[in-house]
Amino acid sequence: PRLLANRACWNRVFRTDFLRASGVRFPNAPRSNDIVPMVRAFLAADRVAVVPEVVYLYRERPGASSMTARASGIDGVLSYFDQEIEVASLLADAAPEVRRAHAEVVLDADGYVHLERFLRGQPDAHDLHRVIRAVHDLLAVVPTEDRQALRAERRALWFAVANGAGEIAVRLASALHDARDDRDVAPVLLRAWADVINSVGVL
Repeated sequence: PRLLANRACWNRVFRTDFLRASGVRFPNAPRSNDIVPMVRAFLAADRVAVVPEVVYLYRERPGASSMTARASGIDGVLSYFDQEIEVASLLADAAPEVRRAHAEVVLDADGYVHLERFLRGQPDAHDLHRVIRAVHDLLAVVPTEDRQALRAERRALWFAVANGAGEIAVRLASALHDARDDRDVAPVLLRAWADVINSVGVL
């Protein structure tokens, strides 16, 4: 399960015959194109060797040409969710601890970061609707029992998006981001939620 915490391909080396035999291929995707092939490789591997030494230098390319730089745009976010939906399908018959590890990565780490950044970018109504639909599709394939460890404030954001409350989700994402350094998140979440609801005229 711990392997699912990092699905990047750039810090791994594979035997060519293993990749060919297991049918691992990289999709032509605008973002997160290593998530699915790495999970396929994890599932197909008989063994994994871990090198404890630091042997790889990750260099961020300046400018907007890299996948990472485009991660928060609509194409990058939708591509990411598409890949995670496929991974959830691949893991449907996996052991419970493996499925929980994937749910944690999506809902409490990588996926949450993608969602929050997108929402803080003040998307237009059309793009917001597309992401709401993608989140709905994603949560449909991530079993409810695998989401139990999700933090309350992050659960609130996913809940808002999944239920089509786009304007509330946009405001809540910004409020939670601004309060991210507070140690006791419960009152922060309550204040943010109250401010958001008041600001959209629900109360």
